[in-house]
Amino acid sequence: VRMVSQGSQNLPQCSGCTARYVAWAVLEQKWTGDRFFFANSHLEATSRYYALRKSQTRAMMDEVELRRPKGMPAFVVGDFNSTRYATPTNAPYDEIVSHGFVDPLGHTYKSPKISSKATAEKRIRAHYNSHNNFVRTVPHYSSNENGSNLDYIFTTKMRTLLWETVLNLDSSGKLAGVIPSDHNMLVAK
Repeated sequence: VRMVSQGSQNLPQCSGCTARYVAWAVLEQKWTGDRFFFANSHLEATSRYYALRKSQTRAMMDEVELRRPKGMPAFVVGDFNSTRYATPTNAPYDEIVSHGFVDPLGHTYKSPKISSKATAEKRIRAHYNSHNNFVRTVPHYSSNENGSNLDYIFTTKMRTLLWETVLNLDSSGKLAGVIPSDHNMLVAK
């Protein structure tokens, strides 16, 4: 890909918290000339910051709407520090979906069940949680359910051929080798 344009914007923050941003880019596939919009963020952690994460997500989506060329395919990704079990709601998820974005896995609030809105045609280890907390046994659900995610890949309405929660598992189902992050990498095609 080739970067056409890019930028970032501060998100609301609290006193003593880490500065948070949304970073965005318009990218062009070199071989086709097709362009797409990509935005990434990492929202404030812990349940006591529910209102702040909600405010950060609103500001992020305002920036996405401002910077994304009308009708351009888009991705909004990141560590939103909120799961389907968040109380009172999974505010970042709800806010992003309210802007017309799609969750290819079709998460359902307070349930691991896959909603009818899921678009991923092939799912690889999507039943594992996206957060591993540096523990070798990654929590997971049954293979026909969704893991509990802090991390998401949202898309505009487009075909999602594959979703994968990337894990290097040994024969006993535990993370093998060096654990590079407390989050598992996510891939969508």
